[in-house]
Amino acid sequence: MNAAADEKPLLAAEDVPVRYVECTDGGAVRERSAFVRALKRLNKARLHAGRRWKAKSAKRVAMDETAVSNGRVLVVEAFRGLGDSFYVHGLLRALVEHGKRVTLVTHPDTMRFYEASPYVESVHSIQDGAESFIDESYEAAIDLNNVALQYWKSRREIFARVRSARRLSCSVYTRGTALFNEYVPFAEQTHMSQRLGACLTAILKCAEPLRVAPFFPARVRTNPTIPRIYVNTVGSESDRCWSAEQVRAICRIFEADPRFDVWIYSPHAVPESRTVHRAATRSFEDAAQLAASSQAIISPDTSMVHLGSAFRIPVLAFYAGNEKDYFGYPIHRVFAPLSQGSQMIALTSGTASAGVIPLSAMEPDVLAGIVREFLLSTFSQNMQSRSEPV
Repeated sequence: MNAAADEKPLLAAEDVPVRYVECTDGGAVRERSAFVRALKRLNKARLHAGRRWKAKSAKRVAMDETAVSNGRVLVVEAFRGLGDSFYVHGLLRALVEHGKRVTLVTHPDTMRFYEASPYVESVHSIQDGAESFIDESYEAAIDLNNVALQYWKSRREIFARVRSARRLSCSVYTRGTALFNEYVPFAEQTHMSQRLGACLTAILKCAEPLRVAPFFPARVRTNPTIPRIYVNTVGSESDRCWSAEQVRAICRIFEADPRFDVWIYSPHAVPESRTVHRAATRSFEDAAQLAASSQAIISPDTSMVHLGSAFRIPVLAFYAGNEKDYFGYPIHRVFAPLSQGSQMIALTSGTASAGVIPLSAMEPDVLAGIVREFLLSTFSQNMQSRSEPV
């Protein structure tokens, strides 16, 4: 796509406006069960208890001085989320732009996004453990995984054998092991661009903190004669999906309105018209192609939000209430869209509940009103060309 898009600066995560919408339907709040809370406490205890065992189980690898200045970097990550992979790809691109040569070990589900990338010399599946790449020498080797249990056996094997003077850990749970000799304060950063920016800063030994812009491989971009809007209605979890009534409310905004060309991806029925179309995409690549030719994206918190940031497209992103990431930060602060003109909607409840508030708890008319306001602020010139309200 993407030369022109890359020239558009991204917002700082803290500058992305967020609006909190209270949902009155208290019955929709999904309380976290006592079992789930106990399981999380047990898991955290296991991680801490396992640190001493891991330190004893791994022999410290001797420094390989020949690898200090060869420019090769080994990046190991087991992130399964597609949105995460866009930020990892941005890290790889930044490393190459700074003269590094990158070998990537990644989750098998995301390998296809890197295999044709100009920013990696070779790509390997983390489930295969240490392969031929382990025979190479590296200037630095970094483990991006902040949760110790994600493919830990493979990661331990890799970092026990890697020939690198610098071995960086991003996890508070594995940094004390004999496998690593440097620590990146990944968990101290809020947004994913800042977290991977801390990794970039550490690898390059920069004095000033850097941040990473999300990246997705180039798309062939078309220029529709009228603004195209891509509406995604589903997320990876049920809490991040809209109901059939909400989908119909969005469709009603655009029906018979010739100012927009709207494509909606939804498992629910989409009443199509001359201006509203069902996005019958068969793969994520198809959806990315459609999004690349759009002037705005409306979506729950999912990979489409981060794709909008990568393409520098304004995003209206919706976040379930009370959702937090592993380190306790609100999800809408960790994965905020960074493209200019983006806005975030986070749900709240009138009760003191700590349970997750699903997106389906939002009244359809409230959702529709928020979408109308976003259209007005994003396409003000188009909106003023006709006197009718949207």
